[in-house]
Amino acid sequence: MKRLSDLIGIIFNKDTYSELVYRIENDVPLDTLEPVANTPQAQRHREKILFEETMNQFEGDLRPIIEPIANAVDAKSKTVDVYSNSKSIIVKDKGKGMSIDDVLQKLVVFFNSDKEEEDIGMFGVGFFSLLGYCLQDKSNSLEVETTKNEVKYKINFQAKTNKTKDLYVDFEKTKGKKDGTTVKINVNHKKSELKEYITKYLNFFDSTRSAIRFKGDKVNNINEDYRYTVDFNGQTQEGRIKLDLSPKKKEGEVSLYSQGVFVMQKSFPLYNLKLDIPKKIKLVEGRDEFKMDGNYTQNIQSLTKFLIDNRKKIIVEKGIDTRDVLMDIVNTAGLGVYDVREIINDNIDKLFEERTYLVRGSDALYRSEEIKGFFGNEIGNNLFVPANKNAEYMWLDILPGIQDLIFEKFDVEENEDVINNLKLPEFTKRVDITFLKPKKEVFTRSGILYHHNRLFINTQHPIIKARDFVSKYQAIATIAENSFSAEYAEDFLI
Repeated sequence: MKRLSDLIGIIFNKDTYSELVYRIENDVPLDTLEPVANTPQAQRHREKILFEETMNQFEGDLRPIIEPIANAVDAKSKTVDVYSNSKSIIVKDKGKGMSIDDVLQKLVVFFNSDKEEEDIGMFGVGFFSLLGYCLQDKSNSLEVETTKNEVKYKINFQAKTNKTKDLYVDFEKTKGKKDGTTVKINVNHKKSELKEYITKYLNFFDSTRSAIRFKGDKVNNINEDYRYTVDFNGQTQEGRIKLDLSPKKKEGEVSLYSQGVFVMQKSFPLYNLKLDIPKKIKLVEGRDEFKMDGNYTQNIQSLTKFLIDNRKKIIVEKGIDTRDVLMDIVNTAGLGVYDVREIINDNIDKLFEERTYLVRGSDALYRSEEIKGFFGNEIGNNLFVPANKNAEYMWLDILPGIQDLIFEKFDVEENEDVINNLKLPEFTKRVDITFLKPKKEVFTRSGILYHHNRLFINTQHPIIKARDFVSKYQAIATIAENSFSAEYAEDFLI
């Protein structure tokens, strides 16, 4: 067996690389073949990179298993089968297989990827994460068998200690039959956890590209999705979205994917949303976040417009509020409302058919009912109560608040015409008026009474005294400007 860090150094030199290929293909021992200028500094450099890419790529212990599955899809295999017996994990495909050049360039060399635009992996280091299992326990090992044009290569990886300098690799050339690659990871694991993990990461993978099966059961069986397009400066790419009510209306999840592979997730009320983002949007090396650049923002903007235009069949028919979904997506994506403000403003009439006011706060539903009692039930069409704090926060930056509804009705700059212009008697007729008898005059439980050409405001009413509404001072000023003195007006405030 050959030390892996030395093998990498051999591949980096054109002359030693040619000799390496010759020896593997002709079954000549590799013992005497060494890297050119193999200084201690060069060795440490290779071992440092090898450690980073084997041990520090991913956080989850099972995450490396996704890499050979992704490679199988990129090999144009229409089916990818995963098997497990608690002591080993096997990933098998019927793709195009690898030559010895492919093996050395794709599996052994750092950051050397010839992936095509539609392929999943783009870093050229994903396979190295599997070697971490060898370093965890020297009884673990990694075996690769690949056949291309009836030539098969067997590659075995093992570690003699938990140090990257003690990772070794061995090659064997034999005669093969059908093209394809099989990766076997010899490591103890729980089968149930493995199946659950693979399902989480690949359940939304596009089944038209490849069927991914765990012990015969198809993992990516979600087909009822919608596809949207994004124009990246003349280059058009496609994304996918699926939206459903969560079972029994419990807490749901918004999940983001890249090329069908799970990336990140957040919890939201009532519904489950899966979003597969186009390939043009890149991932950070750990593959658990998207790069926040112009392409990323362009994708969310295009998706926002697509959902608004297709809201009835995708969202509304399922009993979900489009306005909550839009803001949940923007928030999950890590963007702000300013990133989609222009699109929202251009389509505000589709989302809100009438001028609408935002009702927010922990008791928003209760307050919306109070407001209806204040102005009449008809005002209900003009009120919007977001489903969660996130949507509330986002819409707050676009919609007028309920305090604006009150201030509009009490525009003191109208002076003597304020009462007639605001048609307060019309509002008071809509509510059940209860006359009270405090010191001097009558009042209504709705908070406002226009009686005998006088305007009375009950500042203790839940609507009036709420933080977002008119203050006692403003109420006094309003009454004073309508023929009362401030001193006299204060006597009519309870």
